Order: sequence, then structure tokens, then C-alpha cells
Amino acid sequence: MNTHTNISALRAEVLLNHLYPEQSDSWVVTNKGTFYRNYNEDILQLEANLSQVSLSRDGLLRLLPQGLVSTKGELKAAEELFIPFDSWRFRDSLRAEEDFAYLLENKLNIILKTYYGVDIEAETNPLVREMMKLLPLSRSIRGNFHKIGDILNALLNQRVTTHITCYNWSDKTVDTQPMVCYKVWVPDLTTDSYKELEKDIEDLKKFLVEWFIPFDIFCAIEIKAEKNTSLNNAMLLNYNTKLSL
Repeated sequence: MNTHTNISALRAEVLLNHLYPEQSDSWVVTNKGTFYRNYNEDILQLEANLSQVSLSRDGLLRLLPQGLVSTKGELKAAEELFIPFDSWRFRDSLRAEEDFAYLLENKLNIILKTYYGVDIEAETNPLVREMMKLLPLSRSIRGNFHKIGDILNALLNQRVTTHITCYNWSDKTVDTQPMVCYKVWVPDLTTDSYKELEKDIEDLKKFLVEWFIPFDIFCAIEIKAEKNTSLNNAMLLNYNTKLSL
């Protein structure tokens, strides 16, 4: 759906911060009164090169008792007297609008850093960066192994299968630990692509274990070759590789 916005209808703070961010501390404001707002926008007149703007707003002069200023000459002098005060208020409002815009634009980064102690801007692994965005939903995702598998499927853009089983620490022990294993099926897997993906997935697994996998569950992510392979190709064949013949 296309939304058409009348730019002139925007609040002066929003419009000026967007068009002239470098002039936020230099605007000189003349408030003409809310009477003009009935048939005009917020900004009545703008001279950007002089950093001057006229607004359809009430200034501090309107707070004075009626009758204190009686003649046009006194009114003109009073308006000029209050321009510095109205300008100061407007610049303060500009800074508040700028801070609010920053919070809206960076709200996810601020939430993650404040409440989860992670810095998404400093993270270099693209897979981990994407998973960080789901931290606010971690309570509903944690322990839901099939949902995590679906997320890995979309994140890696590869077919991922989820296997819930048990893990033995050695062949001699009878004790087992609950285990979830995610198998990533990669077509045309080569040695180089395996090594490149393995490092990224290892970092991703550590992040998953910390935030999305219950502490008593053993988690593994295995990279598997899905397509038929030829012995003439340089392939990495080890216990992690499955050949579909």
C-alpha cells in the first residue's frame, strides 16, 4: 500500500530536523499564534539561508495577561522581545525530536544492549546478528526445538531437519543426556564451502545454546552433503558427511 504524505503538514521539528539537521541550534522563531493554524500548516514561512522560521503557534507572549500590551507598537516590541525565548524553546524541542527519532531508529539495538547485554553493532557474524534480533522473543522460542529448526532453515537458506534424541558421552556409559541435533543439508558441498559454513555455524550454535536451548539439553548442528557427489570433486568426507547415492 502506497501512503502519500503532505510534507508541509509535518510538525516543524520533524521537517527541519530532516531537511536541515546542521541548523538545529541556530533557528530564530517567530510564533504568529494558533489563529493561523485553522487554515495553515505548522510552518507559515521559512527562510533556511537565514535560519528563520515563522510558526502558527502561540509563543510566551500569549501567556501574558490580556490588556498588558494595548497598542500595536507595544505588541510589535513585545513580539521582538520574546523571540529569543521562543527560539530557545523551539531549539530545545528540536533536540528532543532528534533524540526521539534516534530512539525509534535504534530501539532494537538499545533494547538488546540494555536488557540482554549484547551489542548487535559489534557482532561480525551475520548469522548471529540475525538471531540477536529474536532475543526479545526468546521466552516463547526457548526450548521449542522445531521452531528453532524452522528459524535455522530461513536463516541459512538451506534445508534443516530437526532430530530429538539422546547423547552418550562415551560408549561405556549407560547415562544419556537429552539432545537436539540440527542437520543442515547443503547441495554441492565442497571442502571450502564446508569450512566457511562451519565457522559461522559454530558461533551460531554457541549463541543458540546460551539463549534458546535449555541448559540441560545437548545441542549439535551438523553440515551434511545432500547431492550426489563425484570422486573427481574435492570433497570433505568425514563422519559429518552423508552421501545420497
